[in-house]
Amino acid sequence: MSRPTCCAPRTARWARDPCPCAALRAALPAGSSRVSVPVLLALTATVVVGLLSWVVPLPDPGATTSPPPRARPVRVALVGALPLALGVAAVLAEVVEHSDDLAPLGTVLAVAAAVVGGGPATSAVLRLVPAPTGQTTPAASVLRGGATIGVLERAAICVAAMLGSAEGIAVVLAVKSLGRYPELREPGTSERFIIGTFTSVLWALACAGVAVLARS
Repeated sequence: MSRPTCCAPRTARWARDPCPCAALRAALPAGSSRVSVPVLLALTATVVVGLLSWVVPLPDPGATTSPPPRARPVRVALVGALPLALGVAAVLAEVVEHSDDLAPLGTVLAVAAAVVGGGPATSAVLRLVPAPTGQTTPAASVLRGGATIGVLERAAICVAAMLGSAEGIAVVLAVKSLGRYPELREPGTSERFIIGTFTSVLWALACAGVAVLARS
């Protein structure tokens, strides 16, 4: 009995036990041109959820008007669904046979997921960071253009990671750090910068990892 590449022999247990992915593979449609569709659908779901997360307003503690009462639970549900959808895509990318003609579409969807999904995920994490005592100016207003910079940052890092270019990732982070250096002296901004950058980069790398799995 031949073993799928996702379950290459690691220990002697594989010699007597069947591959755990065999049942899932058997349930998928036959034909290399069709079995990649679940991966594309999961990535598409990640992109759609990310877009919806941008549309639904997030309550702002400093705002004079409040969003609709149902906006917060809807936004929380959408942000929670982001890593779930990406995780499903990663699992499917690992266990499903892939078709080369669908690989470019998977790459495009992975970059799109990195761009649109990373913003809501980063915003959700940053809202968990307490404001420092005595801070008069919100850190978000000091770090202007963060959403636009984050979009470009995640796109560049995702592409660089898929190409295997660690130097490209380093250049992106260096340019961002140098450009933000004068603003990082404000109280609370350095923490938000580090946490936001780590969250954004990790999300972009996760999306790139799904694309790499889908092409392997």
